[in-house]
Amino acid sequence: MVSAPQVANLPADQIEESRARLRGEVLASGGQAPTVTIYWGPVDGGTTASAWANQEDLGGLPGGAFDVTVNSLTAGQTYYYRAHAANDGGAVWAPESLSFTTTEAHTAVGPHW
Repeated sequence: MVSAPQVANLPADQIEESRARLRGEVLASGGQAPTVTIYWGPVDGGTTASAWANQEDLGGLPGGAFDVTVNSLTAGQTYYYRAHAANDGGAVWAPESLSFTTTEAHTAVGPHW
């Protein structure tokens, strides 16, 4: 019998001005590889898929850590993300959303004449 999976967010890393790697983990598959999606954007959409600005579909994952790099981010902006997993036993969200802030844009400083 298939049961609902368990999924958690892991801290984002490789954070730069315009990209970051969002991470999570399938803690339990529930007996069937769940389909995993990471929702993300500048506003925390909670557990409402349509409230998130973006989503990254990772397909069926048997378990363990996963990640996806997102691009075209704005420098100095805070973003939120939350993992979702579903199989024939049910659908679940990570317990809470996590956030990160991209690095500030670097401006070139020329010589002072």
